[in-house]
Amino acid sequence: MTAQPSTGSAPPRPIEHLGEGMRVAYILLGILALVFALALLVSVFWQGIFAAWVLYVFVVVSLLLMGIFDIMSGSAGGDPALAGMRTLRVVLGVFVLIFAFVALVDIYFAFVVLWVFVGIGLLFQGIFLLAGIGAAGPLPGWQRGLGSALGVIDLMLAFLVLLIPGLALVLVALLISIAGFVAAATFFSIGVSGEKKPFEMAMNVPGFPPMGGPGGPGAPPAAPPK
Repeated sequence: MTAQPSTGSAPPRPIEHLGEGMRVAYILLGILALVFALALLVSVFWQGIFAAWVLYVFVVVSLLLMGIFDIMSGSAGGDPALAGMRTLRVVLGVFVLIFAFVALVDIYFAFVVLWVFVGIGLLFQGIFLLAGIGAAGPLPGWQRGLGSALGVIDLMLAFLVLLIPGLALVLVALLISIAGFVAAATFFSIGVSGEKKPFEMAMNVPGFPPMGGPGGPGAPPAAPPK
């Protein structure tokens, strides 16, 4: 009697082994990301000219991408009942593009946009987090306390950011710098090991169903009972 292959999970994709040229390219990318992250981190606490230009480019590019995405999403066909929402999204995208072009020619306007976005974003995040904790059912004490503490911290940061505009610029610059360090570590890991794991394998976290496994994306349908 031959063993039947399991139909409940898909076999993981093989690890991609990189050639010498690609390994060198990833190491060079890691060096560039590391230099960028270090330069940005130093600039945040000293002079700040480089950090200011990074934030300026970040705001302009983000607004451009948001505006284009909203216009494309609203222009795409769909349910006729949602035509009003699609039109509203196109109008919103046009306004975002106008903001992007104004920010492109006025660096101070770009900083004001970033300040308002960060302050209002933290404010709403804190309100939603506290409201979600209050509306949730029975929760463990530590989980309710942690959620409430995070909500209060978000609200405190929101008020500080709205009162001190420079704090918003520092927070965003630090987040971009941290992202640069993470990218550098990722590039170095791939370049040194010469192995590039597929996304599905990288997302296999202990305690959670694997990607492509039972109930996961890409999982094959279960065999009908015999």
